Amino acid sequence: MNVKKRKVFTRILLLLPFILILIILPFAYSSKTYYPAAPFSAISKKEAVQVLKPSSKELIYLTEEDGKRWYGFKGSQGDGAEAVISFMKSKGWTYQTQEGAGYFFGKESGVTSEKEASAIVHSEMWTGQYVLYRIPVRHLEE
Repeated sequence: MNVKKRKVFTRILLLLPFILILIILPFAYSSKTYYPAAPFSAISKKEAVQVLKPSSKELIYLTEEDGKRWYGFKGSQGDGAEAVISFMKSKGWTYQTQEGAGYFFGKESGVTSEKEASAIVHSEMWTGQYVLYRIPVRHLEE
């Protein structure tokens, strides 16, 4: 190879990583691939963020799968806890305690078994901005 061709080849090799970054970066940003994996598959991370982004201090329904409803909250875990406790109270449940990522609720009137008398809502800090809550569907239908 002559010197001129070698210089052109070297320049192309040096520019190639930058060109690839310019192509990949917009795709990664728009598809939210940098977010952690979502614990549900019915909607994409991008759809979940689009639904949660404009929300303000309220629990937002995201999806339902495997007998569980997924809700999201934009904010801190403490504010999210208040929102989920308020939400479950509106469904007739009484907050009892929190252990780790689980919020325990009880119901006294009209229940026929121990399984119907208690509900556990699992929480998960999905990113620094969003908290996800998993609530069994059977506890919400009444």
